Amino acid sequence: MGEETERKIRMRRFLEKYKTELLLFIASLLYLGSLSFFEYATLSLGWHDFGLQIQILSSPRFSEGRLWSYDWGADFLSVHFSPLLYVLSIFLIPLPFLEWWLIIGCIALSVGIAGLFAFFRRVTGNSSASSFFAIAFLLNPYVTATHLYMHYEVFLVPLLSGFLLFAWEDRKMPAFACLLGILLLKEDGWIYALSGTFLLLGKKPFRTTLVYFLISVLYSVIALGLFKQTLFPHSSALFLEHWGKTPVAFLLNSLANPLEILRILSTGSGKFLALSLLAIPVLATWRSIPGIAVSFLWLSSISPDRASLAFFYGLAPTLLLFLTIPFAFGVWEAITNRIGDSRKFEFLLPISLLITSIAASTFPNPALLRSPNLPDLAASLKTVPEKVPILISLIKLRGYKANTTFSSFNTAAYVFQGGELRLPYKDWEAVRAKQWKPDLVVLTTEQKEPLLREVTPSEMIRFFDTNLEYTSILQTRNLRAWRKKSSYLAI
Repeated sequence: MGEETERKIRMRRFLEKYKTELLLFIASLLYLGSLSFFEYATLSLGWHDFGLQIQILSSPRFSEGRLWSYDWGADFLSVHFSPLLYVLSIFLIPLPFLEWWLIIGCIALSVGIAGLFAFFRRVTGNSSASSFFAIAFLLNPYVTATHLYMHYEVFLVPLLSGFLLFAWEDRKMPAFACLLGILLLKEDGWIYALSGTFLLLGKKPFRTTLVYFLISVLYSVIALGLFKQTLFPHSSALFLEHWGKTPVAFLLNSLANPLEILRILSTGSGKFLALSLLAIPVLATWRSIPGIAVSFLWLSSISPDRASLAFFYGLAPTLLLFLTIPFAFGVWEAITNRIGDSRKFEFLLPISLLITSIAASTFPNPALLRSPNLPDLAASLKTVPEKVPILISLIKLRGYKANTTFSSFNTAAYVFQGGELRLPYKDWEAVRAKQWKPDLVVLTTEQKEPLLREVTPSEMIRFFDTNLEYTSILQTRNLRAWRKKSSYLAI
């Protein structure tokens, strides 16, 4: 009885201490889960990047331990050096399903929201204002776009907020663990690690901060400059591909044209990014430099998606700028104290930011309309009654447990179950020539198949209807499916 009572007391103390964090986590999970469910129910989750990611994360089981990308026909690490994906694959290999990936993403971002609140509160000492800031981040249009186009980059939120929180509390081991996670998440993780460490200057011991800096720099030199090039000597030069210059040439050109930097940051997507944060990070003065620099870097890309901060490309700049807001809030409090009673004005900043996030997500700028957004999601809800029967049929088709599947682009993520899956845009010719005979075929009756110009879905449907090696197992207005007669697939 004594041990049980002590356990209850510890639990009660834990709940009292982290009550707000738990409430924010639960609220975020419900909100994000609702958005993901609506996307899922309206069949809005295409192969890119949803199916592509679960295919890569479940691939080590079938590809000799490699993170093999079907779409690129290469080891994913040779393109994007993200070793942390091996950790994520532990969760996807036994459950290689779209639903599970959505749940993992919702949990990760919800943990990140709670972590951001905890960090904000440590810096400001104001729990209420920190809650507003954390919720404003959750509802920010760029965070919303990232969530609606679920990408593993979302793990940057819990990792970076965790690193800063633990570093702020002088808990070195968990801080180092989060720092390592940031570095292993993406090849540009070292930039975000340095940016986060920059915020600690003047607040934490210089020696500790220097260690964080050195670890980040050494990782970029050793892991990316030497180790990756040794493993993948023919890997593509991503920076040159997406910025049109080498990193050194880009840096020199930017420094030589400061007015161009100002133009990019103050027009188009740069202006909308600043407005979505009400330019509050500027109050943090020099601490906002990394966030502004990363924003300029992405906005300068020759890739339209990156330059518009669409899809998940706006997450990192938004996160880095939001992390400066608690420091900006301190400056705001000092200003309001000079005016008079600060209590009358201190919540003007967090409340205004929250309202701005809601408005900017509800009415995103044209560049953000390139990617999934709240207005489009709201408009698609009226199709739920029509889409749910199709969704149920797709889930039932998984029951055939096919070793090989050929699926339309828009249904592939839903029928994927860890086996070999190919898509028309890459392998229709091989299927038509009977060089590859899938066990299960799932095709939509849409007028066009994404990324496939020469052949229409009706032509592919006619091919399988007249192919004596296949028998039809599903025929609806929107969906067709066949199984290979020799496969003996059974639900």
